[in-house]
Amino acid sequence: MDDTRAIYCLGCKTSSYQNPKLKFLVNACGHRLCDGCIKAMFVRPSAPCPQCGTILKRSEFRDHLFDDAHVEKEIDIRKKILKVYNKQEDDFKLTSDYDDYLEAIESIIYNLTNGINVDETKAKVEKYKKDNQALIARNRSRLNLEQERITTMVKTELDEIEKKKEKLLLEEKEELRKRRSDKEALLNDLTYADAPVDTVLANYKKTHTEQMNKKNLLNKNMDEKVVFFTTDNKEEGYTYIPFNEDNLGPKAPSPAELLKEKYVRNVHISEELKGGGFTTLIVCNRAIQEAFSCLLD
Repeated sequence: MDDTRAIYCLGCKTSSYQNPKLKFLVNACGHRLCDGCIKAMFVRPSAPCPQCGTILKRSEFRDHLFDDAHVEKEIDIRKKILKVYNKQEDDFKLTSDYDDYLEAIESIIYNLTNGINVDETKAKVEKYKKDNQALIARNRSRLNLEQERITTMVKTELDEIEKKKEKLLLEEKEELRKRRSDKEALLNDLTYADAPVDTVLANYKKTHTEQMNKKNLLNKNMDEKVVFFTTDNKEEGYTYIPFNEDNLGPKAPSPAELLKEKYVRNVHISEELKGGGFTTLIVCNRAIQEAFSCLLD
């Protein structure tokens, strides 16, 4: 293992390079601690993080997933926020309202993760939690029922798979036994039968072919009876048709040309938008398209 890529405990500074079997855990702040440091520091139910001083509960430590503490922190915050903001799309009359709701959730997570207006954001979450206790409980119960339904479906499918495996093993054993039996019968016929060898072989081949056809037909009928846990309503997928606009004038530069000519250097967007996948190329390309579309007027 490369020492420069090793991760280390923020308590004892021991790295995974020194001890590859070292187990790392993280908490709400996202900072890594090894199992030994947690046992030593968290004799009581809670203690401060040695890196940032955040009061942490020993019971809330979980397995380390990512090397970036910022990502670990966001995961922890996202889980807690989504337990409160648990509305589904069918709770809204308009899709746009649901989209606004999702954007509000992302703003809350972003603020708490990056330390922006933390007190105000926490107060907002607590107020929402207090004002919507019944709705939160109802949606949580609904999600639990849905999770139970999915778990039952998955378990049923896994049981069916196991039954099929057992059936295949039995069929393979039976097939092997039958081949040996048929081979012995063929040798006996070739040795003791009064018929010519060609006739014996032809009869054996005919019987074998009939048995294989019967087996294939049986397997086909069994496959048609298999029930899968999927919806019966099959919708056709959306087919994208590119929009070719004629602005009755010169063509607007393509995104590749905007990058090549370095037009994007004059466009600036916030770090929050970059985190959501918004790029300077999108902004620049939109401005160019709007400028050239005025030729239609």
